[in-house]
Amino acid sequence: MDNDTYISEKLERWNRELVESLILNNVILSLYIIAGLLGNSTVIIIYSFMMKSNKEERYFIPFLAIVDLCACLVSSSSGIALNMMQATFYNNLACKTLQFLVPFFTLSSVLFLLIIAVNRYLKVCRPFGKQMTLKWKQFAMCLSLITALMFSLPMIYFFGIVPFPNIEEGIIGWRCSRSKSADKTLSLTFGGFLLIAIITIIFSLVILYSKIGYTIFRHFNKTETERQKAENPINKEQFRKRMSSHDGSLNEEENKKCSLKTDSTKLSSNYSIKTDNMESSSAYPQASTKTTKKDANSRISPFNGTTDGVTVDKGCFLLHGTQSHP
Repeated sequence: MDNDTYISEKLERWNRELVESLILNNVILSLYIIAGLLGNSTVIIIYSFMMKSNKEERYFIPFLAIVDLCACLVSSSSGIALNMMQATFYNNLACKTLQFLVPFFTLSSVLFLLIIAVNRYLKVCRPFGKQMTLKWKQFAMCLSLITALMFSLPMIYFFGIVPFPNIEEGIIGWRCSRSKSADKTLSLTFGGFLLIAIITIIFSLVILYSKIGYTIFRHFNKTETERQKAENPINKEQFRKRMSSHDGSLNEEENKKCSLKTDSTKLSSNYSIKTDNMESSSAYPQASTKTTKKDANSRISPFNGTTDGVTVDKGCFLLHGTQSHP
């Protein structure tokens, strides 16, 4: 057995030991792939082919599902590949490609979520203000993809295959990791800038959805309060009285009052005499043409006075007295 074969066997044995310690991690990543594939594929099929109406309202959902599906597949597959080749990752191009695709799809998904949050904020919190048109939605998506691309391209420079020594065995393996040849200051600066951008996006999502949730809660709380007021018996009675007064009819209390007084008093036909026929009536002699205004008012006292000691309301008189003598 030559030296190269012996070293290769030692590397394979060492790599297997590292892989065995990461079995649980690989299982979890495999579950992520299955869940992401089933969930996002279902969303894409339903929103793209089965739901025909109001596609503009759900414009972002299929695109978000596509990006999430790609992010899930690429990220989980990349993690499994790195776990399976902890010390035997020799392909530098594959390493750089994976390190570029993972942040690109992940950042695209996060930025799509931010756009959706802004769109929902405008619809819920500012329904009468300017809304995102179809062109603005397309522009926002393109801008998100460009932003994700700009943040992902530097990964090609910062990552690559690096030596991974095993001092105890006296062998050196290769793994996909941060490149040692890259400038450390530039790498730390880019990492800090990327961290600030991610934190800003997360805080923006929290603030936007907090305002959306508060607006929805206040709306439902107001609706519930109005419903309780409407169901209150006192408010119902007041509403019924207002409605009865609007259509010109008497309310319940006035109807009861009028009924009692009408039953206790028999109104004579003289109470329904019209004022425009009083002067020409035969009940008044010619000599009484000079009757004063005061006397005339006293003769039509049923409108506002008393009858046999019983008080008669004007409204009751007009309502009941005129009915018996049209």
